[in-house]
Formats: sequence, C-alpha cells, structure tokens
Amino acid sequence: DNKVIVENGGMQKVYAGYTMGGGTVKKNITTIRGGEFEAVEGGYVDYNANNADVTENEVHFHAGKADVVRAGFTNGTGAARKNKTFFHGGEAKVVEGALASGESSENEVTITGGKITQAVYGSLTNAGGNQNNNIVNFGDDTHHDLSAADLTNANIYGGDATSGLVSGNTLNVYAKNVVVKSVNNFDKYNFKLNNNIASGDTMLTLRNGGFGREI
Repeated sequence: DNKVIVENGGMQKVYAGYTMGGGTVKKNITTIRGGEFEAVEGGYVDYNANNADVTENEVHFHAGKADVVRAGFTNGTGAARKNKTFFHGGEAKVVEGALASGESSENEVTITGGKITQAVYGSLTNAGGNQNNNIVNFGDDTHHDLSAADLTNANIYGGDATSGLVSGNTLNVYAKNVVVKSVNNFDKYNFKLNNNIASGDTMLTLRNGGFGREI
C-alpha cells in the first residue's frame, strides 16, 4: 500500500509499487499533478521469469505529460487484475488500465479530461494472454461533458491481444461531446443518460469507422 505524489519535475519512470522478486504488487497509488515522464505506473512487476501478479493498483493523472500512463504492468508471466487508471488532465500518448504478458482482466480506465494522442486500452498484452472484462469510461458520475478533452486522434480498445481471447469488455459513456478516432474490441456499450444530457446532445462521435464489431 504505497503512495507516490509528483507535483512537478521530470523522470523516466515513476511507480508506487515494484518487485523484481515474488509477491503480488497490490494497492499502490501514483498521483501526478505535473511534470514530464516516459512512463507513469501504479504497480510494476519486473523480470520476465517472474510470476507475481499486479492487482488493484491506481494511477491518478491530473496534469503533466507522459508517453504512457497505466495502473498495472507486469513484465513477467503473472496476471494483471483490477487495476484502475484515472486520466483527468494533462497529455499522454497512450493510456492503459494494465499491460501484461499473461491474463489481464477487470482493469479499468476512466477519462474525464486531458489530451490523448494515440490510444486508450482497458488492457493490453505484449504476448498471448486473455483480455477479459475490462472497462473504459468516458466521464463518470460527476463529469458529464468532455468537450474540453482532446481525444480526436485516439483509438479506443477494450482489450488487445496478439493471440489470446478478447471478450466481455465494456465501454461506458457518462458524458456528452466525446469525440474519438475509433472504438474497438468491446462487447458491451452503455450510454448513461442523466439530467446534464439534453435532447439533441451527442454523446459519442467516431471519426473513423464504426465500433469495430457488431453491436
């Protein structure tokens, strides 16, 4: 249960929890309020022969700039589960719930603002692990308008695997004025209507193609 808060400055990587040995990396929180980074992570499992899991870690990114922002990362064979990335502002190329070589499930990304220039993944694998039941949220219970966010060049993925199963991933849209490049690899789409969304408002606009599969 470690916590890291960065207000400004710059570094190659920042993470709240790390192991190169055994043991689960769990419930670590990284909060970024400024600075420039190559990678921002909540929990990080190093060494490719390591079977430790990375679970229930969080990243809260409010301002600054990063190449990649993700709550959980394992370079080994363990699973990534229930990690959560909250992207409130700043700029990133890629935002992920988790990255794993093995199974990656029940991870979550919530976007309430900021600029993302390439992609968003509920989870991602650099090998053949299954990507199941991950979630991407546009907005939340208190953020209902994403007109100030810049996601126009971002491709959105529930999960992405080179050879594993990708299934059961969910896209939740709580806000209006969400504009993205494409949406891919989701099985469930939920549009959460509320008093801030009026008749005639547009909740989600795709600049390129459809939803990537039948819905």
